[in-house]
Amino acid sequence: MGNVVLYRAAHGVAGRNELLLAHEERHSTQYAYCLGLPFLVFYGVAAGWSMLRTGNPASRNFFERQAGLAAGGYIDHRIEAEA
Repeated sequence: MGNVVLYRAAHGVAGRNELLLAHEERHSTQYAYCLGLPFLVFYGVAAGWSMLRTGNPASRNFFERQAGLAAGGYIDHRIEAEA
């Protein structure tokens, strides 16, 4: 949140994966353009929408897609009609 980035990484890997750091930096930018804390609500709604559509909180989450699914370590679970 803000200038603090929270993410999952194996022990000893934190800060070394440039793709993941770039992904998380994009979330920092998203947080800023959502004017701070409203980002958490918007992200939650986007994650819920993605869960309803794909059973996965990231696949159709606008914020995760904009930050780069693969860079964040996510798999793109397709909607059946799109496959």
